[in-house]
Amino acid sequence: MNIAIVKKETGSIKYFILDCIKTGNNYSGSNIKLAGMKPIHWDFIWTNDILKFDEETQAWDKTVEEINICPVFKGEFVGSIKDVNDIVKKEIRKVYPLETEFKILRTKFAGFESDFEVYNNFIEKIRKDASKFKKEHFK
Repeated sequence: MNIAIVKKETGSIKYFILDCIKTGNNYSGSNIKLAGMKPIHWDFIWTNDILKFDEETQAWDKTVEEINICPVFKGEFVGSIKDVNDIVKKEIRKVYPLETEFKILRTKFAGFESDFEVYNNFIEKIRKDASKFKKEHFK
């Protein structure tokens, strides 16, 4: 995903980073790296749009209002179905680390009492939420 960085006082786009990766207050992409970008001074707009800078007018080809903002799934900006799937995997691992998941499945398949129903309900709910979100945002 890309990010437009907007100066709060002016509301104008100051930086645009292609293929941006955020680490703390640092943003790096294929065209620029910025460090120490404090949210008190800047607004950050995640997007799949690609903005072009016009040297003649010294302005971007889109305004803040024209940028298509990426949707948010489980509190994270997503730009593709893969991003949604990665968040689903991360959410599952938060609740059920791989070892715990294997233990539940082994116990269930061995015919013993396990937490399989709770586990399965959790997986089905998060998968349904993700599926609904993908249908709404990625046609």
